[in-house]
Amino acid sequence: MIHVIGLGGIGFWLTVGLVRSVPSDQITVWDDDTLVGGRGHMRLPYALPETSKVDLLRGFLLVSMGEMSIPHFTKERFTGRGALNPGDLILDCTDMPRRNRSLMWTYSKKSGAKCLRASYDGKLSTIVLSSGLPLIAPEEGGYSEIPTLSLSMAAGGMAAEVVRQYIQRPIEHLDMTISLGEMFVPIQERILMLE
Repeated sequence: MIHVIGLGGIGFWLTVGLVRSVPSDQITVWDDDTLVGGRGHMRLPYALPETSKVDLLRGFLLVSMGEMSIPHFTKERFTGRGALNPGDLILDCTDMPRRNRSLMWTYSKKSGAKCLRASYDGKLSTIVLSSGLPLIAPEEGGYSEIPTLSLSMAAGGMAAEVVRQYIQRPIEHLDMTISLGEMFVPIQERILMLE
């Protein structure tokens, strides 16, 4: 079973990409949050603020991909405790405080599950896919700058592709950083190059 934890900018779009690669009955998504507060609504399809992220994803998948693409939905906070099996894959797409995240990973690994982290930083336009927790991260969680919708979609899409390949050929350690900032020359620099 694949558990997608957190349906914000990365987890939402990762799930959208993943349901086309993996049978949806093998995927469970977890989030106890709504669009109230924070800035998640800027990176997701439009909905009323009180809409749960789980309901938003369910509706988006039904409309865009049909009933065959519907995973299991859980409107709860994932802790790593409970019904995990050896070999389950935990996809941590959260920005939760470092201590909570570390506990979630510890409990998950005690059950024999494997953990992968998908995260990003809007300021640096950097996407990270890793089998380890961040070495440097704000104690309280969050990001140094809120990523844009396009960065969220790119991060989720790239993460879904890496997960698809990982499922086909698991490796012990994964540490991949993609800097979109290095890939794109800012528009001001392009204009100067043309002059």
